[in-house]
Amino acid sequence: MASFQCPQCGHSQAVEDKHVGKSATCPKCKTQGVVAESPDSQQSDDSGDREPRVRRAQGEPLGISGLLQNKESSLKQEWVVIDDPQVMARFLTVSGVTTTYDSRRSSEYSQSFLYRVRHQWMSGSVPLSAIEFRFLTFNVWGNHGRTLCASYIKDIKPLTKYWEDSEWRLFSENEAWEHSASIGYVARVRTADGKVIEADADLILREAKRFTEKFTEADLEPKAPTKDS
Repeated sequence: MASFQCPQCGHSQAVEDKHVGKSATCPKCKTQGVVAESPDSQQSDDSGDREPRVRRAQGEPLGISGLLQNKESSLKQEWVVIDDPQVMARFLTVSGVTTTYDSRRSSEYSQSFLYRVRHQWMSGSVPLSAIEFRFLTFNVWGNHGRTLCASYIKDIKPLTKYWEDSEWRLFSENEAWEHSASIGYVARVRTADGKVIEADADLILREAKRFTEKFTEADLEPKAPTKDS
C-alpha cells in the first residue's frame, strides 16, 4: 500500500498504490500533500549499490498559502526530490517548497511572506552528527529563484525517520505569487566520526537544467537575500 503523510500536521494513512504521485487533501487539516510510496516498501539501508533516484509529484495549486490560491489557473506546483546514496540519507516524502503569508511580520502597511517546506526523511546505516538540505526554487517562467539551505546539527541515529520544518523569509510578493517548482536534496552530511560527504553536483545540475539551461554550479550555493531581490 502507498501512504499519504500531511506536510502540515503530520497525519498519515494508507491509500491504494494507484494514487502514488497524486495530490491528496488531508482529512484533518485540509492541507494538500502528495501520495508517496510506503516507507516499508522502500529499501531501508544505504548500501553502496543503490542507484540515485529522482521522484516528481504535483504539489499545491499556484498561489500563496494562508492568503489566496490562484483560482484562475489550473497550474500546480512541481515538487522534485533527489536521493543520492552517497550522502547516506533519503527523503520519505515527495515534499516541496511552498510560499505562505507571514502574519507574524505583516501589518496594515506592509506584508511579509515565507518560503516553507515540511518533509520526512530517513538516515542511512551510518550515524551522523549534522545534515544539510537544500531546496532550489523556480518560478512559473522556469527561472531559478533562490537556493534555500537548512542545516540540522544533532545526533542522528542510523535507520531512523525524522520530520523537518523550515522557513525562509521572502521579501517580494511577486516572487511569492510566481513560485512554481522546487528541487530538494541532501547537500552534505557529517558522519559521527567527522567525515564530511557531499552530494554529486552533476546529478543536481542535470535536474535543475530541466527548468533552465542557464542554471550553473554556482547557483547551487545559497546567497543572502536582499529586499531588492
